[in-house]
Amino acid sequence: FIFQTAAVMEIIHPILGLVKTSVILTAFQVGSRLFLIWGVLSPVPKTQNSWGFIMLLTAWTITEIIRYRFGNF
Repeated sequence: FIFQTAAVMEIIHPILGLVKTSVILTAFQVGSRLFLIWGVLSPVPKTQNSWGFIMLLTAWTITEIIRYRFGNF
């Protein structure tokens, strides 16, 4: 919960010009994750111990690996 919420900084970074990426696309990605975290997983604790939660984390991990693989280094 803490680290996904801290991802709001990913929206602030392109606004400040620290990274070259779309603010809108980043906002959609971060916003959808925050909705799942705070709108679904937080109010329904049973979801935190399900196979769906593990699959969600796996999908997010794979997405981040692919996304950062093509980032500016």
